[in-house]
Amino acid sequence: MANPQHVHLLLKRGGMLWKAWREQNQKIRPDLTRADLSGADLSNADLRRAALNNADLHGATLSAVDLSGAKLHNANLNYARLSGADMRSADMRSADLHHADLCNADLRDTDLRGATLIGANLSGARLNDINLHNVNLHHARLNEADLSGVNLGSADLGGTDLSGANLSGANLSYARLHNANLSGANLSGANLSGAWLNDARLNNANLSGANLKRAGLVSTILQGANLENAIFEGAHLESADLRGIPWLLIMDLTLQPGVICKNLRYDRLGDEP
Repeated sequence: MANPQHVHLLLKRGGMLWKAWREQNQKIRPDLTRADLSGADLSNADLRRAALNNADLHGATLSAVDLSGAKLHNANLNYARLSGADMRSADMRSADLHHADLCNADLRDTDLRGATLIGANLSGARLNDINLHNVNLHHARLNEADLSGVNLGSADLGGTDLSGANLSGANLSYARLHNANLSGANLSGANLSGAWLNDARLNNANLSGANLKRAGLVSTILQGANLENAIFEGAHLESADLRGIPWLLIMDLTLQPGVICKNLRYDRLGDEP
């Protein structure tokens, strides 16, 4: 359970007293375990290394808060406002972040395994090199986010907005990306083997050197995408839109082993810009 003195200082005595207490007691880890902080305004608070496991932060305002190194295992953060928060190296395993606002937050080295991020706003967030394996990001907003090198294997990204995101070198193997918006995204060198990209938008995306072995690309929009040196072995490209892609690249794609190419849309030879 939470330390009552710590909860009182944080909620009742105001931000200046909390800040002064933290500065005077730097070796003490604030114990806010299972504390009810729902709806509280904790903007700019110093919560470094705080124990917030199982805490209720539903609807709390945590804008620009310092949560680096904090323990938030199984915390309830749905609808919390965390824009611009420093969450580096935080433990957020199994945290509930339904519809949380995490735009421009720094989540580098954060452990989000098993977390729920359905409908969360992560636009502009820094998530590079973290582990998001099997995380539920259904209908989340990740436009312009830095996800380079991230492990998103088997993650649920259905309907997610990843437009303009940096996913270079990311692991998206067997990820569910149906109806996702990846227009203009950088997926160079990404692993998309076995990924489900049916009805996804990849127009003008950079897929150079990407691995799309056995990927599902039925009715996927790839118009104007960079497919140089991409691997499509065993991919299913039925009714995919390949307009704006050089003819020779399309020929190379269709000749890769096991590729299923039916009813493709492409610029006929001589129609290219």
